[in-house]
Amino acid sequence: MSVKKKLSILRNVLIFTAIAWFLVTFLIVPVLSTVKTTFFTDGAFSMQSVQKLLSSERVKRSLSNTYKMAFWSFVTVTINGVFQVLVTEYFDIKGSKLLELAFMTPLLYGGISLVTGYTNAGAAALFLSEEVNRICKLTGFPPLWVCGVRNWGCRICVF
Repeated sequence: MSVKKKLSILRNVLIFTAIAWFLVTFLIVPVLSTVKTTFFTDGAFSMQSVQKLLSSERVKRSLSNTYKMAFWSFVTVTINGVFQVLVTEYFDIKGSKLLELAFMTPLLYGGISLVTGYTNAGAAALFLSEEVNRICKLTGFPPLWVCGVRNWGCRICVF
């Protein structure tokens, strides 16, 4: 086997290991911990929490509303997606490229929410901010662009 092939296999193994670690750490362990806390009270299996939930009229109504919302969200997203594809790609409409950009703006909202949450969590004191500031100092870039400023009880980013 060539060195290039061995490196490719090693890279694949490392990627698989990282993904597996992420799944176990952030998905499987929290779910199992929640299940254990919910169903094993005082070291014994108990369905008491489920019985309490199912006996509540508010919970039944909430579950019903959740299922209705999931169904109608699926329907409306499908209709909207088909409409967007037809308008921007299938039909020859003037301004379809501009309309396509307008339809893509919701893709930005996840990033905006992430930055806002990170900043409100105290960006200046977090590990990532410290590392970016250290790199900024090494490159000569102003390091203060990462930190936040206290304003009305929340943090806003300074650019």
